[in-house]
Amino acid sequence: MILSVAQLRGFVSTTLSDDELESRLLAIESMVRSYTKNSFQNRGVRTLGDIVGGKLTMYPDKFIVGDTIQVSKSETNSGLYVITGINELEVTVNPALLYDETEVLITKVQYPKDIVMGTVNLMKWDLKNRDKVGVKSETISRWAVTYYDLDSNAILGYPSSLVGFMKPYMKARF
Repeated sequence: MILSVAQLRGFVSTTLSDDELESRLLAIESMVRSYTKNSFQNRGVRTLGDIVGGKLTMYPDKFIVGDTIQVSKSETNSGLYVITGINELEVTVNPALLYDETEVLITKVQYPKDIVMGTVNLMKWDLKNRDKVGVKSETISRWAVTYYDLDSNAILGYPSSLVGFMKPYMKARF
């Protein structure tokens, strides 16, 4: 995860539940990874492991609780996970791993600080302005309000000025 709900709450005050904020953060993370075509893997922190009983069996010397990892070279469990517990050679992750497998590749995922702060800015915009998108102008009696017009100046449903932080991390795909 780019940042935890607790970290986000340090920047944003909202009445939304932790579950809803976590879902939105996961959606933004998916969007950032897809748009930039960058997996943000730290290939220096990589190991092979097995999945047994919903837990990773590996040498966790380079990993700590809270790290985001990417499981690859797996037929059924490929994806992003957050480490929730480490016990000698067993690592518990969220969401739970579903199927037992041997020799999967586990790589630490690290996001640069500007990606983290860009995500915070996207969340701030989401919380403040998402419900106003689509309404360009509203007039009640003698009071007129004009909201955001995202018809020509938007990328991925956000104002293009908020999405610019991803430009340096874009990778070409052929």
